[in-house]
Amino acid sequence: KIISEFMAGFAGAKRVCYDILSPEEVLAAAEKSYGQRKFPRLRFDLAEVIVSFGADFLGTWGNNVENTKDFSKKRRVGSTAQKGQEKEMSQFTAFESMLTLSGSNADYRYRVKSGDEIKVAGALAYELIISQGRSKFASDASVKSVLSNFPAQQMAAQTGVPLDAIRRTAIALWENKGKGLVLGGGHL
Repeated sequence: KIISEFMAGFAGAKRVCYDILSPEEVLAAAEKSYGQRKFPRLRFDLAEVIVSFGADFLGTWGNNVENTKDFSKKRRVGSTAQKGQEKEMSQFTAFESMLTLSGSNADYRYRVKSGDEIKVAGALAYELIISQGRSKFASDASVKSVLSNFPAQQMAAQTGVPLDAIRRTAIALWENKGKGLVLGGGHL
């Protein structure tokens, strides 16, 4: 009512709402990628490798209660599988501009300047696709053109992330193809 009364005093005024917590971009991406406009369930309990670029999935990002429950299933030291065999813990690497609850639980955590997460992500893709020739995109000229802006060695120097960390993370993702989660930050 207050907003309506305020707007009545301005001819031609339009009300515009912006919800910073709306997962609109996630829903649109899911629809475009999978044909369903649904918020994806991230299966931390099935992931062998988790790489986060500022996504505080244990604190403020996504369904943090479900994420924490699932994440903890693969993070128990000395936990055993159904048949009494030792179960491997998932490997978690975080690249973030400020310490988050998730980052404080990472096996490897690298502090980067805000906005440099994209440089590290590009370097990781460069390392996998250009340097190692992994992926069906290794021969795609348009992909090579975009990734040529993110040579791993140069991005390591610019961001302060050690080159061996970028390479180790790329190798871990490749060796666990289909069992990795790569998360981009934001307000979710």
